[in-house]
Amino acid sequence: MKKRTIITTLTAVMTGLSAAALPLAAELPTAIVAEAASNGTYEYSVTNGQVTIEKYLGSSPAVTIPSKINGMKVVKIADYAFSIPVQFQYNPNPMNITSLTFESPSYVTEIGEKAFYQAPLKKVILPASVTTIGLGAFCGCSQMKSLEIKGRCQIGDMAFESCSAMTSVKIHKDSVAESSAFSYCTSLTSVNRASANAPLTFTYTTDAAGRQKPILTTDSYARKVIANCFETSTKVKFMDDYITALCNYVVKTETSIDKKRTEVVNGVTQQVDDDWMPEAIKARQLYDWLIRHCQYEDDINQVYNDQSNNNAYSAVFISYALNQRGEGIGEAVCEGFASAYNMLLQAAGIESYLLKATPAPGVGGLSHIWNLVKINGKYYQCDACWDDGWTNTSPNVYYLNNWGTSYHFFLKSDTQMKTAHNGGLGEVFRNPVIYNLTTNPADTHPLFCQNNPETGKQGLKNCYYNFGDANEDGILDNNFNLNTSYTTDDLDYLNATVPYFNNGFVLDNNSLPVFFTYLVNSNLSPVEILYRTWNGQHIS
Repeated sequence: MKKRTIITTLTAVMTGLSAAALPLAAELPTAIVAEAASNGTYEYSVTNGQVTIEKYLGSSPAVTIPSKINGMKVVKIADYAFSIPVQFQYNPNPMNITSLTFESPSYVTEIGEKAFYQAPLKKVILPASVTTIGLGAFCGCSQMKSLEIKGRCQIGDMAFESCSAMTSVKIHKDSVAESSAFSYCTSLTSVNRASANAPLTFTYTTDAAGRQKPILTTDSYARKVIANCFETSTKVKFMDDYITALCNYVVKTETSIDKKRTEVVNGVTQQVDDDWMPEAIKARQLYDWLIRHCQYEDDINQVYNDQSNNNAYSAVFISYALNQRGEGIGEAVCEGFASAYNMLLQAAGIESYLLKATPAPGVGGLSHIWNLVKINGKYYQCDACWDDGWTNTSPNVYYLNNWGTSYHFFLKSDTQMKTAHNGGLGEVFRNPVIYNLTTNPADTHPLFCQNNPETGKQGLKNCYYNFGDANEDGILDNNFNLNTSYTTDDLDYLNATVPYFNNGFVLDNNSLPVFFTYLVNSNLSPVEILYRTWNGQHIS
């Protein structure tokens, strides 16, 4: 703010009043701000004896922020101070600043909006005095390779967005970032405290079956930094790499895509592919994984209750990795559920899209997002968000609530989904459309960019098939016999398995003989026997 000196003695000539008519000098306003000044390197202003750097006037690419100017502490770097504002100041032009140093001791507490926008800085170390980093303060600093924040900061939205060369971030204290503060940091692989031996953010561990399971760092401090500053910033390298690896891991552990069997071929014993699961069962297994590992964001957790942040494609996977709702449980809103399911299906080679519909007139509420899935050449709809914790009082499906899930919204036709969404309330959602997170594929995770939205639009028009599952237990009646014969329904499976499974699904070894006797006598196909044995034996 430009400072003005308030004159406390006025003349009668200026006012047309006598001196006696003037108020006492002590009653006049005192100085609030001071005149703008310059020391040749900086244009600055003074408020209550403290300096704000308004503009850089120098030509050197190496900048040092002084502790004091004219004996007064420098406490703030103003908006656009090291960038050149253009019309409306939305996209200022950068200055050629390659080096930034803060003189010690530093008194700077705030760095303003787009203060160093697109500056060609190589690295940035912010002193402990800095507590506020404004919107887009270092946005587009594409040559910056490292960042260190020594104080406890509130980091504004887009503060470090598109710092595409940045590989490491060190944050010493419990800073908190707004959504997108680090979006498009596409080289970032290391997030930790200032320790030379801190682990990388994304690594692997070996699971009980000997598979390489992706995990975020086990370092508790680094995990806290990720939760506070990176959880909802998209297009961050370690997050996208982790999500890709996790989707592939889940597909391999939950479906038969990576399964092998031993065969003797021409007298040679060898391992061959045994991908026996039909697409519908793969879709079911991945549906189960998602619902078991994610809860709807409902403000229960008061630390992570910003629904606008829990719709990102990363929401389920990163919050799952951080155990936001308990061990191995994440959180999301409907878009986060649908996005995660879309990506799991894509990793399994199953075509899928996001659907978005607005509330019917008079219903109120928000828009809703779910999935369109192509199974064996036909299109169906799935809504994992609404199946998460759905309560069905039918005795035929009571055991499903041991998992807190059902299949009331799984593989439905358009007409069936409208009925399912109805809930006795009349029309709830109308006219679903294919929904893209963005029109630019480079702005999303690669698993979102494999299908043509125009194809999805045609699929939505032809979403009138009924994938049979009369009692909505997810077994999918009459679809998996190889010998073209059909079972009447799968209620006998429910009746037979409940007594012989723990928690509805986990086989009790003492009951295996009874269970296998049932399978042999049921005249089921080999594929359905395999599925019913496999069903519920989730690994990841």
